[in-house]
Amino acid sequence: MLPPAVYHVFMDNLFSSSDLFLSLRQHGHGATGTARANCGIYKDLAVSKNKDKLGKSGYEFNEIRVIPTADNQVNQIAWKDNALVLFMSTVFKRNERIEFAAEYNNEMNHVDRGDQLRSY
Repeated sequence: MLPPAVYHVFMDNLFSSSDLFLSLRQHGHGATGTARANCGIYKDLAVSKNKDKLGKSGYEFNEIRVIPTADNQVNQIAWKDNALVLFMSTVFKRNERIEFAAEYNNEMNHVDRGDQLRSY
């Protein structure tokens, strides 16, 4: 369904959008990132994210829901940790349960560490 990509870009929710992920996918690059409720993600996931702020998302701890876009190019993912976290990915498949979050955290920690070192 989602073949390996030449590059795999990781980004935070400031840059994530359905259009960007689709464009990267069409150019042969993978992308994974957190998403905001207003970034063009599937409506039911956005509603669940907003309800989660009130403690009413309907998700159990560590529950994951994956919804592919209509063209099956981008997976839109909701994962319940302490809060409901929205992700988009063109690389991770439905059966790769929690790997996407661990990989995202690992790669973004490298960015944060680089920023920290540059600040000295």
